Parts: sequence; structure tokens; C-alpha cells
Amino acid sequence: MSSAADAISAVSYTQRVLGTLPSNHPIKRIVTMNESLVCVGGVRRTAAVARIGDVRDIRRIAATAKAANCGNCGEYAAVAFDYLLLTGCTYDIEYALYEAPGDHAFVIVGRPPATDSSKPASWGPDVVVCDAWKGEVISAADYWVRMPSFPNAVHAPVIRLRYPDRRGDYPDVLSSTRPA
Repeated sequence: MSSAADAISAVSYTQRVLGTLPSNHPIKRIVTMNESLVCVGGVRRTAAVARIGDVRDIRRIAATAKAANCGNCGEYAAVAFDYLLLTGCTYDIEYALYEAPGDHAFVIVGRPPATDSSKPASWGPDVVVCDAWKGEVISAADYWVRMPSFPNAVHAPVIRLRYPDRRGDYPDVLSSTRPA
């Protein structure tokens, strides 16, 4: 399977389990009378979303978001990352985000470790961004044009977690574990 096909599957899975509208979407907020944002606050307190140090943290965030059935970009990215991990994606997977002044999280699939993470044009033609929050898979070449603007600009990605880590300090995932 290609990196794009893996990312498409991850977006589809994430939107199936968390919904096509993230909790901070205006329509979702209206329909739920802002309960969707309360739900995300609970997920973030429970799963310690701000602390992502290893694969176990991503898996905890994904499990908590799936159990609560809510999330914003961070939770959507964690569920997509977890899905790729558990389905045996053969490409490197990265949990990435915009840092201040930006505010967005997503997954990068297939970026060679030798490339500069802040320069998507250097990543190569097979690298894609899996943005489950937006419901899209975006090629590295289209990064600066198609990624969401927060606030009012697309920001260079900051990698918070890479799997597999070439240093070998991330835990193996049990082969019997499958996405729900």
C-alpha cells in the first residue's frame, strides 16, 4: 500500500470513530450546545494531551478520545497515528503540530528522517500529511497551500513524535493489538 492509501484509510477510520465534524467545528458546537467542547476538555484532562513523550502517550490519547467519542485536531491526529501504527503501516509515522502562534495537530506519513521537517518541499513526492481533523490527505508539495491556517497562516510543522524512532527507545506494539 502507498503512504497516501494508508493515510486515506487512517482519515476514514478516524472520522468513522470520532465523527466527521470535530468538536470545535461551529455546527457541532451549535448542535451539542457546546457540550462537544466540554467533552474535549475532559479528554484532555484525562489523557494529558499536552504531554506526548512516546507511543504510549499517543495510544492513551487515542483510547480516551474514542471512549468519549469526541476530539479536536490533537485527538484526531492521535487516533490516526494509532490506527497507522496498529495496522502495520510500513512508512515512518510522525505526530506533528504547529506551535504558537499556530494551533493544529496532524500526522505525516513517510517522511525520510534525513529531510528537514520544517521544509515540506524537501520531503519527496510520496510523503503525505494525514489531517484527519480536516478530513484530508495532503501531499507534501501542497502543504503550504492546503493545510489549515491557524491563526491566519500555515506554519511549519514541529515533530513531537516519530515512529519508528531510529534510536530504538520506543516500545514495541503487541501484534495482537488492533484498532477498535
